[in-house]
Amino acid sequence: MISNSSGKNFVVYPIQSEQKDALSYMLVIPEHLEEGKELVVESLNYEGTNIFENIVEYEQRHVRDMLEIVDDAPIMIPFLPDVKGGIPYYQQLSRECFEESSDGEYNIDFPRVDLQVVDAINDAKRRITEITSKKVADKIFLNGYSSSGVFAQRFALLHPEIVGRALIGGASGTIPLPTEDFGYPLGIKDFKELFGVEFNETEYKKIQFAYYVGELEAKRPAWERDINGDKVKRDSVGNLTDKTQIIPPMHDMSYYPRSTPLEMGRQQRNVLGQELQDRWKRCMEYYEQEGYHITHKVYRGADHRGIYDINMAPVAGSVIRDIRSFYQQSQDFSKDISGVEKISMRFQREREGLDEVNREN
Repeated sequence: MISNSSGKNFVVYPIQSEQKDALSYMLVIPEHLEEGKELVVESLNYEGTNIFENIVEYEQRHVRDMLEIVDDAPIMIPFLPDVKGGIPYYQQLSRECFEESSDGEYNIDFPRVDLQVVDAINDAKRRITEITSKKVADKIFLNGYSSSGVFAQRFALLHPEIVGRALIGGASGTIPLPTEDFGYPLGIKDFKELFGVEFNETEYKKIQFAYYVGELEAKRPAWERDINGDKVKRDSVGNLTDKTQIIPPMHDMSYYPRSTPLEMGRQQRNVLGQELQDRWKRCMEYYEQEGYHITHKVYRGADHRGIYDINMAPVAGSVIRDIRSFYQQSQDFSKDISGVEKISMRFQREREGLDEVNREN
């Protein structure tokens, strides 16, 4: 049993699957659960971690943080397959998760991982009733930040019929549009081809979405590739030797081939804008014009990793307050001085000390 800062107690159940085609997951249940609460679902945001060998560490790193926001509902965390930095990128439901490569490399061990997540959610609901004699709501509260945020936005696109609300942080560069302009994972042009069913626009339109991101989202890349996917050339001290190479922001998945196909990402940027803030603004405009319930907020002075940092208490406090408000009351994020209208890519690049070519692009 673990407790949050309010003194509420929760029981943690590690559910380890022994079946090849079933996912393991963690289930966290409040000691006193009320009938009809939403099941909060957030995918595991780590790769290369054997959760069952590090269960205490994981509780400290992630579950306790979630309990400061969600303190009255059960939480379910599916453990997605890990390919150690390769593809398919299950943590972000990349396109390769649903198609076989020419050499048959993909989908050997984990076909339709999204359906395995749905099965795990249904299994968690059943166990909650068995343990507590209480039933949860039919639709889930889908939560995610960074990689798990990308997972959440794509999972909602695939299975809107089971999602009631979705709170997504640090994933504003590749918000899917339910249009024929792009293929999956950025659109629905080839949805039936990949998934065998028509896109469920009716159910998708019922989801209440809230997005948030830090003002200083652009940082050095986590991968050594430029915007064309070519390997970055550096000298012995780490400086770029080819000054024409443009390094993309670290957490903008439009530029990350492992998450978004290279040509598809380039097409998205040509249509919606090269900068992350241009793309999310145009996506928000589309959703609002089409009558979706969606909101988006940018937090002043916060970068990708620092948005929850206790050393940035005013920002972190505002983020936590807004998330609690959305979770508890479905209210849009409050409009206060922590919010800004644009993401300052240029300032972030200068702060990171990138070369002149990158600062101008």
